[in-house]
Amino acid sequence: MKKKSSTESENEIPKKPREFVFLGSTQKDLAALPELIRDQFAVALTAVQHHQAPSMKLKHLHVSKEKVAIELIINGRPAYRLVYTTKTPGKVIVLFAGKKTAQGVDKTLMNTVEARLKEV
Repeated sequence: MKKKSSTESENEIPKKPREFVFLGSTQKDLAALPELIRDQFAVALTAVQHHQAPSMKLKHLHVSKEKVAIELIINGRPAYRLVYTTKTPGKVIVLFAGKKTAQGVDKTLMNTVEARLKEV
């Protein structure tokens, strides 16, 4: 008989993968990114879908009170961003995918994310 390790719980129930929800034009925008960039974001989103941390640089965005999103970061020229939230149980809601258009804070990105978070 196989012994359970001390980290395994007898009552542990595997979590169901989260469903993807793309707001606005995010699915089309993601598909339009270069293949290598799209693949890197896809790997990160798959990890999030399965309740794991993405293996790429990220930043928590505090858009407004109780409105938090996570920005996945691919730097370079051009730089790319993908923003999502998991605040709705069982869902990964993708709010933005595209090129970063400004140095420092990208106002266009933040305005888009804020507007789409209001839909959630």
